[in-house]
Amino acid sequence: MSLLYAALVFGLVGQCLADISSEYNHFVALDPSQKIKFYWTVDQAEESISFAVEAVTTGWIGLGFSPSTGRMKGADIVIGWVKDGKPYLTDRHGEGYSLPPLDDSQDYKLISGTEKDGKTTMKFSRKFDTCDNQDYKFEEGTTRVIFAYHEEDPTSDTNMKKHSDKGSRSILLLNFVKTSKPNPSWKKLELLMRNMTIPKLHTSYMCRPFRLPDFGGKKHIVRFEPVVQPGNEGFVHHFVINECKGKFPDQLLNYTGNCIDYANMPAEILNCKRGDIIYGWGVGAGPFVYPEHVGYPVGMNDSGSVLIVEIHYDNPKNVEGRLDSSGVRLYYTSDLRAYDAGTLSVGLGVSSWMVIPPNQDHWITTGYCRKECTQKTLESSPLPEKGIKIISSFLHTHLAGRAIWTQHVRDGVQLPDIARDNNYDFNFQEIQVHAKEIHFRPGDEMIQQCKYNTKDRTKTTFGGLSTSEEMCINFITYYPRLRLLNSCSSSNRPAVYKFVEKHFPSYKAHSNRWYNPLVAAKPRWTDEMANDLRNFLDKENTISDCSDKANSTVKFAEHMDPKNLGNKVTFNKPYQPPPSACDVNSSSTALRVSIIHLSLISIWTIWALGAGVLSL
Repeated sequence: MSLLYAALVFGLVGQCLADISSEYNHFVALDPSQKIKFYWTVDQAEESISFAVEAVTTGWIGLGFSPSTGRMKGADIVIGWVKDGKPYLTDRHGEGYSLPPLDDSQDYKLISGTEKDGKTTMKFSRKFDTCDNQDYKFEEGTTRVIFAYHEEDPTSDTNMKKHSDKGSRSILLLNFVKTSKPNPSWKKLELLMRNMTIPKLHTSYMCRPFRLPDFGGKKHIVRFEPVVQPGNEGFVHHFVINECKGKFPDQLLNYTGNCIDYANMPAEILNCKRGDIIYGWGVGAGPFVYPEHVGYPVGMNDSGSVLIVEIHYDNPKNVEGRLDSSGVRLYYTSDLRAYDAGTLSVGLGVSSWMVIPPNQDHWITTGYCRKECTQKTLESSPLPEKGIKIISSFLHTHLAGRAIWTQHVRDGVQLPDIARDNNYDFNFQEIQVHAKEIHFRPGDEMIQQCKYNTKDRTKTTFGGLSTSEEMCINFITYYPRLRLLNSCSSSNRPAVYKFVEKHFPSYKAHSNRWYNPLVAAKPRWTDEMANDLRNFLDKENTISDCSDKANSTVKFAEHMDPKNLGNKVTFNKPYQPPPSACDVNSSSTALRVSIIHLSLISIWTIWALGAGVLSL
């Protein structure tokens, strides 16, 4: 396969030498030292993405999209360089830790390539789906971007020196929305770290609380945007903001500490981390802006008075003494919108009744939001068509999570997924902004599923807040805010009861609704036990919990009583996605082949009859 190249035309050079950031909607520094930068713009109408990659090198640059591992094997890779003023681009696929071979079909389109001041910049584009099984199909959810580069150009397609640097980073390619500038009339509030020293660790999570000012009445937050300290773009990986409700001591307002050190964390901080997640940002993302008719309410009697900012720092080279003052800037207005935004957590209740055996490479956990929880509440909606409109999703598991998705069911019919991430990465968490608002009607139901891998564990993984424990939740942002729509989840307690009765009868599972006896039993799992638990989870009904966490007058124990058993959410008509361009092309090709085949048979039959070879 010959090299793909294109000569630079007059006028294009000037464009390439301009500030790249003004040409693209999204940017991320792929490494902490910012030696390689990645830009992109999504064209939903054309189902294509335009890319630019800039590296501090005058040799070759490699960029890849890895399905789930962040490694070369199985990755879709593009390698480009500029030699003697000409740019070259090659479409490849990874088969292992070696030079990736060229694809049979070269599907990346070279736009330009330049070298200046010791930097190489390559611009190119590609369709979401190229109908090529050697390419990666760009979909919603996490994409692991891998990169590498070298100081020298290749001498040929098959002869290039091994990379001098490499790495990977998780981003959301398709879930970002280009936003306009803030309205000058909006007021802003910054919640920033104060010269905090980034820990000398590859991965760390740091928290800081902020008390909101007295807004003097109800206001609407209409925009969140990241504030990343210049020069620290490669260290600040993502952050989330939790809303704290209830009393919060002033002496903790100066607290800055490890967000996942649950054993030593102040109880008030831990309680805040249980609160609603109202914003999340990850590398490459821009601001989150509410629709013009929606705002997040603050300044009311039941509003949270404190926000917790949790930042994930990525420091793979263990840099010491790096200071950071990153955080979030929020904008609010007195010009109230038509609707208040609300948050709804959907999934499996966070408790020890969530059980995942060790040594599993594909364990599925399921939570349900049943129509019994949503029917009456959604009928109280002020929307003319009732129900709610879903704006965004924040999918969340802990370290064992590998994939997570939320299914939408109406009257036994499966609708398109509300959200899905087939390549979930705990160290990258970002709100998925839906391209279109999703109407969730009275009586609609949700199925929340998560896939886990515990091959590296020898003990049981239970549900809980610690990162060594697990969750399976989608934090949904919706409107209009409904007082009794904060949580819609389920518990697997009945299935675990059955499992304990069979394998640990002396622990009397029914004697304590609050405590899972498996925690004390410390089971030594066998394949038979894991299969038994899976079968019980498949067969037994669940317990629903659709209480309002803050304002419910119903006792928690009543919600969790086994008498509240409910059927699982099911559907008898699976969702059939519309045919893609690849499906249409494949069908057309198959039809053409069939026509040609039939034509050949007809020609042969006519010939055979005429020649006397075949008789009727």
